[in-house]
Amino acid sequence: MLELFVDASSLIYLGKAGAFERIGFVDRLIATEAVWQEAVVAGMQFGAPDASEISSAARRGLVERRSLSRKELERAKQMRGEFGLDRGESEVLAVIDQGDIAVFDDRAAWRAAAAKGVRFISTLHLPVLGARMGEMGKADALTLLHDLALAANPSVRLLLRLRTEIEELR
Repeated sequence: MLELFVDASSLIYLGKAGAFERIGFVDRLIATEAVWQEAVVAGMQFGAPDASEISSAARRGLVERRSLSRKELERAKQMRGEFGLDRGESEVLAVIDQGDIAVFDDRAAWRAAAAKGVRFISTLHLPVLGARMGEMGKADALTLLHDLALAANPSVRLLLRLRTEIEELR
């Protein structure tokens, strides 16, 4: 079972790309309350279509909301100060267990995750992960990468590196 802990930008990019149904190799995306507030509640207030996509994915069981204990909230607050993170990223790092994988698209979150020994990938790495697992064909992975890139606007260098990585898989 593959569960991934996600930040708000990851959910937003997946929603914009219409990608929730295409990452069937992921059993569940876990979003903390702060992530949900940023990606869905605030998104709905602004009329963002991706917020509806995320909410729909949650109703289908693809996205699970996770509340934090008092101790986890304190740990998250500490990490916000220590690493300069947003609430969502700090909450993800406060609840994630060793061995789990976080999906972040923020450099400060990457540094904090590395410092805490947490495994992480970016949203754009999801098609690579699916192809490596043998759960997505190369063509589907490349299409998903393209759609996520339109949503996330990554550097050309990163996009080409990930595209090459998918193309070179056996």
